Amino acid sequence: MGFVKLSIEIAALAEDVFSLVKDEKKMLSLVPLPLKWEFHVEKLTDGPVRVGTKYRVSARRGKLRRVLWTAEVVGLVENRLYHTKSTSGFNFKVSKWTLEPISVGTRLTRTLEYDLPGWILGTVADWLWVNKKIKKKTEEWLMNIKRYMERNPSAYSAF
Repeated sequence: MGFVKLSIEIAALAEDVFSLVKDEKKMLSLVPLPLKWEFHVEKLTDGPVRVGTKYRVSARRGKLRRVLWTAEVVGLVENRLYHTKSTSGFNFKVSKWTLEPISVGTRLTRTLEYDLPGWILGTVADWLWVNKKIKKKTEEWLMNIKRYMERNPSAYSAF
């Protein structure tokens, strides 16, 4: 099983950062992707985001579209925790965002636990390449989130 846990400090209120974190469409728009790829998020349940909310995420490049995963919110603590797990597709056991108020704003932590197919081969691939790539992309994603929140302080303002 692969594991990534990284944090960043953001000069914004936890309430504002949390509003962004639970906005799956906006969050995925901040993921660093190869050129010409874009994510599409479809909310499969009605109402506000809560435990039990389900999403389907696909990626598109030109006319090619592929469903990557479906996920369900399994943990939600307002302004503190947003936790999903995959129900199909990419097998992430834990996809968690935790928020901690700090003197300069909010510490946002991304935790991801995932399985790769192929038992031994998956473990070797993870050790040689996959985990490093996921960590690098997660660092870039966290920086994109930080830049977005600090450049758009009122975009998700609780006020």
